[in-house]
Amino acid sequence: MRWIFVLLLCFFAWAEPPAQQANVQADPVSVRFASQPPVRKVHLDDQDYSPNSDGVFRLPIAGLNRQIVTLDNAQGVSQNITLPDVPDSQKSLEVGVQWGTDFRPFFFLLLLSPVLPAWWLRRRSRQTRQQVVELHQQQTAVLEVDPSFPLVGQTLGVYCLEAPLGQGGMATVYRGRGPDGVAVAVKVISTETENLEFRTRFEREIQVSHTLKHPNVVEVLNWGQDEQKVYLVLELIDGQSLRDLLPSGGLPLARAIEWSESICAALEYAHERGVVHRDLKPDNVMVTRTGTIKLMDFGLARDHEVQTVTMTGQALGTPNYMPPEQVLEKSTKTTLNPRSDQYSLAVTVYELLCGVLPFNGESAIAVIGKHLYEQPDSLLQHKPELPVALEAAIFRALAKDPLERFESVAAFRQALRTALS
Repeated sequence: MRWIFVLLLCFFAWAEPPAQQANVQADPVSVRFASQPPVRKVHLDDQDYSPNSDGVFRLPIAGLNRQIVTLDNAQGVSQNITLPDVPDSQKSLEVGVQWGTDFRPFFFLLLLSPVLPAWWLRRRSRQTRQQVVELHQQQTAVLEVDPSFPLVGQTLGVYCLEAPLGQGGMATVYRGRGPDGVAVAVKVISTETENLEFRTRFEREIQVSHTLKHPNVVEVLNWGQDEQKVYLVLELIDGQSLRDLLPSGGLPLARAIEWSESICAALEYAHERGVVHRDLKPDNVMVTRTGTIKLMDFGLARDHEVQTVTMTGQALGTPNYMPPEQVLEKSTKTTLNPRSDQYSLAVTVYELLCGVLPFNGESAIAVIGKHLYEQPDSLLQHKPELPVALEAAIFRALAKDPLERFESVAAFRQALRTALS
């Protein structure tokens, strides 16, 4: 016990009383942190400091060496940095800060990576189901309203027929879709007809059309035969026929001539390859939504290698647009030439400009008689503001004698341009 008491006395004698911590705070220094995003808060010695309006922090670090502070930015990222030595006399300091990469968004995306594909697939599946339901409803509605389109929903070759687009005396046109998913127009010869001449005309259209590749001609993509059905696959035109777009008072002059020149371009291309359309009219001209002209329906077309086909006792064509030589059947394979199309084109241009035909009658026979023996009404009678030279060019193309017309559709187009200038 004695030794223990002696040891305690020695300890208290030698141990110095703990020095009281100086409660003297270092002088503040103006610190600016150069960083992007900017520092929003500084944590030092259990205290938080905020910047003033100039973005400067007043930190009590004068005379202190290598102080460690915690910086926070507006994006919630915190980072510890060590400040440089600050002499007592230094009043300001600028410190560059390079923020570390914030991996939180990557972790968030990593967590979502299994969820996003599943969500997208579910959404896509829902859209596909809705499209199938709508298509089925459309097909069902078509079949209920009009049972005259029995091929809707069936397949010809590799083309599924989705909906009818139109029907004529010779064929029915459907909107179809091939294995590549591209929508097309499928023209099918009517199964009710056993008329050999109809079938011959349809086969001739296939022979003639597939050779024509021009921006103003509807392109033939394919053709074939499925059992007793012969079909022609054409590009699907997103637009309307010239007939549907023609107002009662005619088109504006510039638009009428612009579209007429595009028809001329298509005919020139066909004529250069020995093809005469023979049924040119606004119904056989399509206008796409972008304003491109597309000439179609070469069912009456004739080339140098196709034998002449006519309905027994009739002339093929549309009476309102038919040239006199076609009415009288004077044209043969050797005499029928592009000037016949020029006549039909002139009738079409006349109608585009004023909205009425140059020859009208109560019957087809009456109209044909006027084509043969009468002169058309003056174009200026309907639209006095049109140039006189324009009427002269159209009337020349409407001459009864093909030899009195322009030597080519290209010459007719040039005459239209000259009349406007």
